[in-house]
Formats: sequence, C-alpha cells, structure tokens
Amino acid sequence: MAGKFKVIFVFLLGFFLKSPACFADFHQYLAENCRQTGSFKERHSPFKYWVCLDKDNKPQQACGLTGDICPQVKGYSGIINIFFCLNSQGKIIYMEVVSHRETLEYAAGITSFGFKKQFIGKSPLDENFRLGRAISGITGATISSAAVVKALRRAGRKIYSQAFLQSGPVSANAESASSYLKSGIIRSRPQKTASFASRRAFKMQYSARLGFICLYSILAIIVMVNRNPAWRWFFVFFSVIFLGFVKQMFLSIYNLENIRQMLNSGVYISFCLGFLIIVLIATLIFGRVYCGFICPFGALQDIFSLLPFKKKIVPYRINRRLVLLKYIILGIVLSLLGFGCKEGLKLEVFTPVFKLMFKNPGFWIGVVFLIASAFIPRFYCRYFCLVGAVLGIAAKFSFLKYKIPCKNKHCRICQGICLTGVVDENKNIIDNECVRCNLCQKCSLEKRR
Repeated sequence: MAGKFKVIFVFLLGFFLKSPACFADFHQYLAENCRQTGSFKERHSPFKYWVCLDKDNKPQQACGLTGDICPQVKGYSGIINIFFCLNSQGKIIYMEVVSHRETLEYAAGITSFGFKKQFIGKSPLDENFRLGRAISGITGATISSAAVVKALRRAGRKIYSQAFLQSGPVSANAESASSYLKSGIIRSRPQKTASFASRRAFKMQYSARLGFICLYSILAIIVMVNRNPAWRWFFVFFSVIFLGFVKQMFLSIYNLENIRQMLNSGVYISFCLGFLIIVLIATLIFGRVYCGFICPFGALQDIFSLLPFKKKIVPYRINRRLVLLKYIILGIVLSLLGFGCKEGLKLEVFTPVFKLMFKNPGFWIGVVFLIASAFIPRFYCRYFCLVGAVLGIAAKFSFLKYKIPCKNKHCRICQGICLTGVVDENKNIIDNECVRCNLCQKCSLEKRR
C-alpha cells in the first residue's frame, strides 16, 4: 500500500512540475493581425523596438516589448513581457501579454479581455496612467496588475521619446521587421482571444494543475475512508511544504471575488474556479476532507499543535456557540462585497503567511493564530476561517456522516483528541464541523477492545 502511494505521488509531482508556462509568439500574433500599409523598421539603440513609417519616412507608430525596454519591472513570479504599440499621440492602440511566469489565477486576470481593453486609447505619458486611477487592478492579483501598468508606463515613455521626439532617420542597416511579420499598421481594435499558442499553453498548464489537485483529492479521500489517522500526517506535511510555501495552491475568500471578476471579464477557465468545484463536490459527498487533508493552513496548525504545550480543552457547549462566529463573519464580508467594499477580504491570512509577506499585517495576524493553535488545536479553523464556513454549509448536505465507533459511555478520549472539539458527552458529532481527521475513529480504547 505504501509503495503504491509513493509511486502515484512521484508521478503526480512530475506531471505537475513539467507543466509549461504561458508563452505567446507575438511575431505570429502580429502576422495574423496586421494589414498592408507602410513599413516597419527595427532599431536597437538604446533598446530594441520597431517603428512604423509612412511614405515620407515619418514615424506613425512605435512598438516594443516591455521586457527589452525595462526588464527591471517584475510581477510576483518574474518579468511580465508585454508587446505594445503607441501612435503618434502617445496613446496605446494595441497591447498583448506575450510571456510571463505568474500563477494561473493571476495570469487569467492580466490576460483577460476586460483588463487589457482598459489600456486602449490611454497614454503612458499621462500622470493618471497608474493603478487605481486610469487603470483598475485585479483583486487578489495586485502585484501582477501593478507590474503590467508600471511596465507599460515606463516602457511607453521611453519608446515615445526615442521614436517621436528624437531627430534623425531610421538607420539603413536596421533589420526590417518583415522577417517576422507582414508590413502594416497594427489594428487598433483589441482582440478578444489570445493566439493559438498562448491559449494552448494556458489550457495545458490549467489542466495539469487541476488534474494534480483532482488526483491529490482522490488520494486524500481514499486515506480518509480507510480511517487511518497515521497516513494523514503525510498529507499534512506535503500540503504545508508543497501546496503552501512552494505553489500557494489553496482556497481563499479572495477566490470568490476573483471568480466574479473573471466571469465578468469573459474568463471562464480559471484554476481557482475548477479548484472550488472539485472541493465542493468532495465536501458534498464525503464532508470536509479538504480541511483535514489538503488545506495548507489547517495542516500548518496541526504541526503547531504538536508543540509541547498543555492543550486547553474548550467545553463543548461553549465551543458549539463559538464556531458560529465564522459564519457571522462570512455573512458580514459577503454583505460588504455586495456593496462594493472589499476591506473584509483582508481577514484572509493564508496568502501573507505562505508568501512570507513580513510587511503585511495579515502575516503577523496569521502568526498569532498559529501560536494560538499550539494551545487550542485548529483555533483559526474553529472560529475564524471563512473557507471553513463555506464548506461547513456545504457539509450540512454531505452524504457521508461520521459516528463514534467506541460504545463505552464512560470513555471521554474522543472528546479530548478531537481537533475541532465537536464531540459531545454522548459521543455525537457536529458533522459539518468535523474535518475528517479520523482521530476519534481509532482511539486507544477502541484498539484495546
């Protein structure tokens, strides 16, 4: 059994890590979307860019890659390379993200038609060409969207200065861009779909990540149904290290707002939407298996609970009332979102903790919750987790219900070892608050019997 699990996980890990990043061939893209007028010349000083000239050898458009012009501007995971074109008035008439290393949920936002069309007709020379002013960012992808705006502002100003403000004809030795594309002026109308290469790479990466989560969830369900708590610790450490700190693959309250924005922008393929659907289906059938086996922050709390501090057992009657706190907070946050207020999203601590954002207050709030979990297991999950509240509502309708196998009326072991404190004096379980850790299913007294 152990050998099979190792083989499967090695396969999944390799399959996931080999998934390609999203790259688009902008030469091919331009060739498909140009028309025959004028001619392009390529310049290499002080950086590489293209100039579209009319019959009188006067520049009409200037095009370039932000990665060539200002490579120091980076998104969260690296350079976001954008091909863009300016007209003689300094306004953007075309832009396309051609390569990046951002995660899928961030990439879906910055490559969406709704986000890109904001730039058309706006000038990087304008002081209002900034995130939060002329350009609206993507909730949950602030770093990525800010990098796009910053790169276009800096590169746009540099290329406009060189192409339209500097005197002198185009060098006769400059290589013509016709080797890459048909000569012509770029269409000013933004395209709603990316190039075939970009769409294919995006779908491959999306499928690989989603397939990994799907198979990982199936393995978690198999171990959960086996009712063996020892195997769960493999998932605990793997989720913390790989899903948490390495890949930041977890459900967050930000996902709800991101999904809404992506759907409004015409993006129907997103990793967070697929992830949410998989988890909801698993919850409706097996209960909150995500919370007990997959969630990196819940797993990190389990690791902190191993610290040698005396554990505080919250009385069942008090705990039963305190768990309602997260549902109240969820209702308030969703109500604020309905009125356009996004301040409630800052209650989410997963992203600051796993991205080690030390300057973010959310990181230190998360540290406080982790320290609290060393004394009260799953402290954050019990009383404050908004994702847990959403899944708790779904788990009300789950097909699988847990019962305590031990029939000894005087035994209280299950109450003491329950991670969320949802076992009462009569060995009844609040099933929608149970995280399927299986500790109550294999208690020491039951083994002796």
